[in-house]
Amino acid sequence: MGLCPYGLQTEKAFIPVVDLLGDDLVFSVKFCNYTVHGVNESLEQLRQYCIQKHYPGRFMDYLECFVGGGGSVDCLSAAGINEGRVLVCMDELDGRYGILDDVNQRRGLPSFPLFQDDVVEYGVDSSPTLVIDGGVVSYFDRSPAALLELICGYYDVKPSGCYHKLSSQTPRVGFNNQ
Repeated sequence: MGLCPYGLQTEKAFIPVVDLLGDDLVFSVKFCNYTVHGVNESLEQLRQYCIQKHYPGRFMDYLECFVGGGGSVDCLSAAGINEGRVLVCMDELDGRYGILDDVNQRRGLPSFPLFQDDVVEYGVDSSPTLVIDGGVVSYFDRSPAALLELICGYYDVKPSGCYHKLSSQTPRVGFNNQ
């Protein structure tokens, strides 16, 4: 979930891991098939989907700014991402799936169907859920060091980044930067 405090915490912990492993890691952020935190969460999830689709090489720059408490418009600019192109993508997705109408009209949890196939395949029912090499990791420590160790355990031949040390401190929950 794009505004889930624990999802944000996990994303903060992943940033140094992704930076360290680089091209040796295929990393993406996907979202549950529902939202909890209102229209702003749905908008942010649409935004992040579109950034990953149109600006995959700049997504981590955006994400690092965003989870640090930066506003989405400022973070788009800081990452060198064309806001207009992202807005067009968001509007197209909303038109196709009716996501914002669902948020505004529903009394229960609004749907977010963009990753429905993955949600079903992996049995995702909460945020954060971690899928590595096709398997769901039920419990994981949310520190950069622990995530690096966990991920590196899946490699047959470990990339050099696996031998570096990262912080064992778990980031704060939510937006506050740490």
